[in-house]
Amino acid sequence: WIDLSTAAFQISSTAAKNADEEVERISPAEIILPEHEYEQLQSNSGQSVLESCTILPEYHLTAVPDEWYHDDVKGKMTSSHLLDSHQFSHIEKMAGGGLLNFILHTQKSIVPHLCNPVR
Repeated sequence: WIDLSTAAFQISSTAAKNADEEVERISPAEIILPEHEYEQLQSNSGQSVLESCTILPEYHLTAVPDEWYHDDVKGKMTSSHLLDSHQFSHIEKMAGGGLLNFILHTQKSIVPHLCNPVR
């Protein structure tokens, strides 16, 4: 997660069964999801890994392009720009890259300074 007011950039992973507790702990103003995950969640298809997270409907959910989460996107911020490959797992780096691209897309006029990501 990122707190733009403090420049805090935190990355962690949790088991799906603990997702509700983690979301409540962070209490985000907005949750971004890859488009495919958002669509599966909205359709109640049973295919979303996030369907076990029952409190998501209480939060503002935003779908973003799936490619924002991939390392091989030209012209986009990828996880390798800021994330130490030894400190974070592959999935954490993908999530961090997606979040960085969201910030770059939504804060076009003034890209905020962010602290180095920590666990």
